Amino acid sequence: MIRPHPLVMKRKAELFKKYEKELAKGGNEGVVASVTIEKELLAYAREVNKDDPSLRLFDLKSPSFGNHYKNMSVMIGAQRSNTDPNEFHISSSNFVNGVNKEEFASHADQLILIYKRNLKNVFLEGLLLLGHIYLHIFRIHH
Repeated sequence: MIRPHPLVMKRKAELFKKYEKELAKGGNEGVVASVTIEKELLAYAREVNKDDPSLRLFDLKSPSFGNHYKNMSVMIGAQRSNTDPNEFHISSSNFVNGVNKEEFASHADQLILIYKRNLKNVFLEGLLLLGHIYLHIFRIHH
């Protein structure tokens, strides 16, 4: 489970093709399509990884299969726009494979949204962590 499962990635490509129109519309319709894709992929990932002993880690509920595993190995999903709270970008990337160049700006928006929500010192720690993650991703893809 360290790397995204090839069968899950194949199914992800199929689902993104299936829901292409809804995802392109964006807004609520795009978010609903994204969540539908995420739920199906997570159920499928559990099934294809059922014999993997590392799956037991997620049975502890921390880290969360539906959040941590999804973001790291499946897809990041819907991300709110920094400039329009009703606008969303759907990220098909995951952190193990790296963020697509086309999605980099929307990922950077997330740093701004975090800042707007939380001006405490915790933000600085999160910013440093995300900065390290993005630098690592940038090094992988360039």
